[in-house]
Amino acid sequence: EREAQLARENAKVPPEVRQILEKGKGYIQRIEAANDAIEDKEISDKLDRMQKIVTKIFEEVKEKPQVARNLNMFMDYYLPTTEKLLNAYVELDKQPQIGENIKTTKQEIASSMDTINDAFEKMFDDMFRDVAWDISSDISVMKTMMAQDGLVRDDQERRQ
Repeated sequence: EREAQLARENAKVPPEVRQILEKGKGYIQRIEAANDAIEDKEISDKLDRMQKIVTKIFEEVKEKPQVARNLNMFMDYYLPTTEKLLNAYVELDKQPQIGENIKTTKQEIASSMDTINDAFEKMFDDMFRDVAWDISSDISVMKTMMAQDGLVRDDQERRQ
């Protein structure tokens, strides 16, 4: 029954969006794998946050496939570059000797995680811009109509 439900849901999703979701699932799994490989608690917390944000983005794509068209840079540059940074950190973290270059590079990657997470969160929030605009417009129109119908006082009457 559960598999039939998943098959029905997948049938609704256009093939190009399904491909994005599959790639996204792979990125999420690789973020999780990097997190498992990194013992530093601070980095792990940043990767937990990243995994949650990226998961939310792809859940939104699944719910609203039309937003997938806005993910080109995310899919083609941001996620692959983030993955490259995480892989570099994991490799540097494995080194038995910690020289200045390793230490500096790890610190740079660690500090970039906050920037990446902030940017991904903004991108997720931007996915709701049109919804927020529509709702704002609906509220404004409804208030105007209610005032015209005498159901509520309009703003000018309230201020007097």
